[in-house]
Amino acid sequence: MAETKNLWPDFRAEPKLRTVRRVLLEAAEGLPERTNKQIQLVVESKPGGKGRFVHDCSLWVPRIGYKYPLFKVTENGDPYPVTVVGDGPFEKGIAAGDEAALVENLRLLFHSDATKRTIQQLLDILS
Repeated sequence: MAETKNLWPDFRAEPKLRTVRRVLLEAAEGLPERTNKQIQLVVESKPGGKGRFVHDCSLWVPRIGYKYPLFKVTENGDPYPVTVVGDGPFEKGIAAGDEAALVENLRLLFHSDATKRTIQQLLDILS
């Protein structure tokens, strides 16, 4: 009987994909800096079917053990387009066809009155 060689590619040698999750994690890095490390953005990813993912993004306030669901990103393609759903102008969802559009939507979401108000209220609770 012939021995079957490993048919899988060497994933360590493959170019690293820039996933939607990676974009979200990088976007999350700036929040602790702006809130004196009191609030973090946590990204929890789960399968969404057909090889796609849903990323639930929450504000996490470790000092009081509080987690606020801020927005979610649903992959509708491979991985784009995606839909960003959150508070304020993002309630009905806003599509992003590529990484640049996703980053711009995140910037708009982070600067929205609804997001700023939520974070300011959380900071007030901590003061």
